[in-house]
Amino acid sequence: MKRLSVLAVGVFMAISLAAAANAAPTGVPGKATPQKGVKNARKAMQGKIERDKKVNEARKRGQAMKRQAQGGN
Repeated sequence: MKRLSVLAVGVFMAISLAAAANAAPTGVPGKATPQKGVKNARKAMQGKIERDKKVNEARKRGQAMKRQAQGGN
């Protein structure tokens, strides 16, 4: 009877260990992957920054052309 209870406890411990191992997250510990919303927000912000740079360059070219047309002052 004692053997049967020891065997039952051993099987129970093995099953619980296997369940814990399967439930554990995979990947490098301490390195969390960014969520999809954060990733999309970064892409959107990067696009806005690029657009702002292009607009500023176009504005500077326009101002330079305007100064040149006015006599180069």
